[in-house]
Amino acid sequence: MQYAVVDEWSRGGSWLHRRDARAKLGVLVLFLLAVSVSPAQAGWRVGAFGVFPLTALLAARLPVAGVLWRAAAILAFTVPFAVGVWIAGEPDRALLLLLKSYVSALACLVTVGVTPWTRLVQAFRKLGMPPILTQVMELLYRYLFLLAGQAAGARTAALCRGFAGVPRFQQFRVAAGVVAVLFGRSLERAGRVERGMAARGFRGEFLYAGAVLWVWQDTVLVCFSMTGVIAAWWVLR
Repeated sequence: MQYAVVDEWSRGGSWLHRRDARAKLGVLVLFLLAVSVSPAQAGWRVGAFGVFPLTALLAARLPVAGVLWRAAAILAFTVPFAVGVWIAGEPDRALLLLLKSYVSALACLVTVGVTPWTRLVQAFRKLGMPPILTQVMELLYRYLFLLAGQAAGARTAALCRGFAGVPRFQQFRVAAGVVAVLFGRSLERAGRVERGMAARGFRGEFLYAGAVLWVWQDTVLVCFSMTGVIAAWWVLR
């Protein structure tokens, strides 16, 4: 399933995959802060921060082309703002906006690609996030897969019924009906999932298999990564 590809990446067995999610989250937060506070005078040199996520995805043996392509999805949101800044007469700031957004999205995608979602939620819990928020995150993540599966089934059914040959102006009307059916079926299936969870003893708290232990390799990852990020920020400053 194409929409589950990132989840499949996170099931790898590389050295980075085995590191504690708290260590990876700490490094990610510092990296995002360093990128965000980089001065405008740095210009295109901010792109040098991309060396860190690129090194991580190579070390984790993730597909380079797939990661780079998916990270570019953030540009759909930042390009309109960059164009506005460019028209306002600040091309350097527009370039800086694009570089910062892409490098930040790449770092986030690599982090998710080397850490299973359940480990990330556990890390948030151990770092003090309220349990209600972690439960919402866990359920939302799982139900997004459910919704994506229903959407894939609806798309296949529509194509089998000749949806591709429908005139363009009529496709919007048909799509509106498909969306209504999609949400109706998703809601019905979500109800079945909820009843199944209750039947299996779910009482509002997720139980995770395996203990999460901090080992010396996690300390090495944090120390080396933070040293590199701080050094890069100092040079750009």
